[in-house]
Amino acid sequence: MLRQVDFYFREGTFFDDSANNSKGRAPHYRNAGPGVIEVIILDPSGNKNSVPVKVRQTNPDLWRCEYISPTVGLHSVNIFFAGQPIPNSPYGVRVAPISDARKVRASGRGLQPNGVRVKDDADFKIYIEGAGEGVPEVQIIGPGGVREPCKITKVQGHTYHAVYHPMKEGRYVIMITFAGQDIYKSPFEVNVGPYKETMIKAYGPGLVGGVVGYPALFTVETNGETGALGFSIQGPSQAKIDCHDNGDGSADVRYYPTVPGEYAVHILCDNEDIPLSPYIAQILPNTDYFPEKVDVYGPGVEPNGVQTHVPTKFTVDTRKAGSAPLDVKILPADKGNATVVLDLEIYNTKIQEMMEQCQYKKLRKDPTSSIETKECTNITQTLKSNGYPSKIINKGRFPTSRQENRRVKEDTNKISTIIPYIRDLSEKIRRIGNAYNVRTAFRTQDTLRANLTRVKPKNENQDTNNCIYEIPCECGKSYIGETKRPLKVRIKEHQTLTRLGNTEKSRIAQHVWEDNIKYTGTKQRL
Repeated sequence: MLRQVDFYFREGTFFDDSANNSKGRAPHYRNAGPGVIEVIILDPSGNKNSVPVKVRQTNPDLWRCEYISPTVGLHSVNIFFAGQPIPNSPYGVRVAPISDARKVRASGRGLQPNGVRVKDDADFKIYIEGAGEGVPEVQIIGPGGVREPCKITKVQGHTYHAVYHPMKEGRYVIMITFAGQDIYKSPFEVNVGPYKETMIKAYGPGLVGGVVGYPALFTVETNGETGALGFSIQGPSQAKIDCHDNGDGSADVRYYPTVPGEYAVHILCDNEDIPLSPYIAQILPNTDYFPEKVDVYGPGVEPNGVQTHVPTKFTVDTRKAGSAPLDVKILPADKGNATVVLDLEIYNTKIQEMMEQCQYKKLRKDPTSSIETKECTNITQTLKSNGYPSKIINKGRFPTSRQENRRVKEDTNKISTIIPYIRDLSEKIRRIGNAYNVRTAFRTQDTLRANLTRVKPKNENQDTNNCIYEIPCECGKSYIGETKRPLKVRIKEHQTLTRLGNTEKSRIAQHVWEDNIKYTGTKQRL
């Protein structure tokens, strides 16, 4: 009689191979005689009480069984009728973990449809946060149906890094699965181009990331290579692109992202991606506060004058910086902390101190050699990751002795004096004053020759060597400088220093980068 009993998944019953989900099995019997269905489920450890079963009869010939498994692995489902096991019992059921591959995301240069070339390090990242239990797997099919190797490394708790090295040009199909299921947008198709070398170099923070509402900047140098440069930005929204030709084989590029997310920055030469293009930039959302607008002043932040065991104070003005919490920390260079009392009644908004976010002010607050070395290392790594050449980084980090002496002289507070100019005598006085840290300037004597002599020649006859020049700015300000070299050489230096962001050697570069002013250098007058 027991041979008349069948056990099967009846169409329409609930079934899921995931842990912590109900499974419905419908034992069906007909002409088996009197008896009762009994179901016992053993978990992977052999325990029969860990998986409770609900059995109910839905009609004279059909029983419905439901159970919830709290563990993952192979389970043994034992079915008895009238105390005897039915044919083919027990049944093996493998329970998989709960996972949702639709929540897994993958992005990176190695998944871009165009731009990857032969022998490139084509990499991408897989984000599994919120997808449940499971491990991502990657299969890559190259030209001719050949499977390409791919190395996957777990870099963080919910992030994996994958890299492959295409050796042939052609179409590659990248299939990414999570817990045996395809993730969002998988499979990916990548068109790998031929291997190519180029002299074109690109670097700058805009190739790595940025903030919504602020321009993302980068520089492209052709280094003598010919070809028409082009740029395109692909991302969650359109981004306006501004390109400024510097006239020396380089170009400064700005793009304006309006939505946070991942942007692919394509740099093209004759309508083809240059090697390493596209660059992947992560654009972060904008904030409603502006730490750079916080103003700090008062005796408590002066370099000198603060006494031990004597209370002092300073003011943090955040009226222009927006709303954010205040966090003030004063850390002496040797040890211990200082007590800070905040008086927020004089402000209408919450405040946040810029010192905690600015590396320069960190060094000003705690100028120890260990912190300085650590910060210099962090700055060097950041510049290298943004593509800045090592020559420029080392030039700023390890200045020559002449540059050091110049900085020492510039930092020294000199006393200034003005004396009448007397030939042969005034020069001796100036040399003596320099020895005693006194800056000497000459005033011409009120003579008949000085009153009758025309000092400034006509514009058309002015010499651009050894001259005083003025450069007007679009903001209304003007820069006045003096040079002994040809004026066009000095103007080109200003342009180069502005493009490289060297604010120490050019006040024009400092004005452009700090006040976000566009500088062309095309207008100047003597």
